[in-house]
Amino acid sequence: MPFHFRNRLRKPNRRWNTCRWAAVTALVGVAACERQANNIHPIPGPTRPCTLSAVAPPALIYPIPNATGVPTAAGTLVFDRAYPATVTVGLSFPNGSTNLGAFGPPPSPLPSPHATPADPNPAYAGVPYPRLDARTTYTVTFASARGSCPAIAATAGSFTTQ
Repeated sequence: MPFHFRNRLRKPNRRWNTCRWAAVTALVGVAACERQANNIHPIPGPTRPCTLSAVAPPALIYPIPNATGVPTAAGTLVFDRAYPATVTVGLSFPNGSTNLGAFGPPPSPLPSPHATPADPNPAYAGVPYPRLDARTTYTVTFASARGSCPAIAATAGSFTTQ
């Protein structure tokens, strides 16, 4: 019988430990809710400054801004440099707009005619575009809304197709 008695003593202890852990967990949860209700928040750490909005948008090299007679065949927009991958390039036109995506490598050789960049050492970047409608004016736009940076909405220029 002593063996059986000892097993009975251990079972209540296990239940007691389980109940004790459940009570502690509940108290921690209540304390966390109370802390949030009292607007007690940890002090945030240093944040990385947003430099993206302070940077001038890349210059459109091809097609030359305000160009007319641009071919309607699919091609690549060329810029003198790229924004980070968080910024997308788009084309807007009278009947809507389309998102072309992020910057990538430029075509080689560069399409002609193209503008001369202001930067003497440009790091060209390209964004492919689909076949365009004839006799339509397109506006090249940049857009971003990432993290703590304010949303970017900028225009690189416009051009009209043949």
